[in-house]
Amino acid sequence: MNLEAPADAWYVWVGVALASIAVAGVVAGLPSQPPPDASTAANTVDRVAASEYGTTATYDPEATAVRIGTRQIGLRNDGGTQYASVSFGAMTPIGAARGATHAAGTALLSGVSPQQAVEQTAIDSELELRKRLAEVRERIDTRGANWRPLEGKLRIRSVRIDGRIVVLVGG
Repeated sequence: MNLEAPADAWYVWVGVALASIAVAGVVAGLPSQPPPDASTAANTVDRVAASEYGTTATYDPEATAVRIGTRQIGLRNDGGTQYASVSFGAMTPIGAARGATHAAGTALLSGVSPQQAVEQTAIDSELELRKRLAEVRERIDTRGANWRPLEGKLRIRSVRIDGRIVVLVGG
């Protein structure tokens, strides 16, 4: 009694072809890169926020999109999406600001002093700038953060504005 299938039987070749197609489909569906490391991004924000002095840092997450809330950061690329929470304070996502507030926040992220940022924009004082940044955080807490394209690196800076430390994040 012979239980082996002959190698020249058509159904053996069809089965092998179907199995090959299935394996190729699985391989094609695998991501080409790992998801970005949101934990390292959150740790970078925490290191900046925990510093006693104004601190600046950059982080290259190798992501194509970023979602910055006040307490959580999300990163996305072809490999997937990851989220991580920060432990120290609240982030102010500059990408969510508009008009003069966005211009002042971008200037602050590039290293200018709060007084210079106020002078470069149509904002009256550091107190007004701090209030506007607080409104950005409140809006994000109320409505949620949106995904934004990320070109380059994340920039993080803690700066004292009108006597209070504010952690700015942008990319």
